[in-house]
Amino acid sequence: KLNVYNNGPAVLEEERYNIDEALARMAEDKYGICDRCQKEIELEVLKISPESILCLACKKALNSEK
Repeated sequence: KLNVYNNGPAVLEEERYNIDEALARMAEDKYGICDRCQKEIELEVLKISPESILCLACKKALNSEK
């Protein structure tokens, strides 16, 4: 993952967008639900990356499709 020091404003803007999206999902009672399979996102994933929109299985599947 990129950090603030090597891409400055672009990374900050992306992080802000992701946080805003997570807050919107909370307001809609969709926080912690995978956008792809509609199952719960693992707590371990949310602890590391609270703005996550994919569960581990879908994240792995998406990465293997690339």
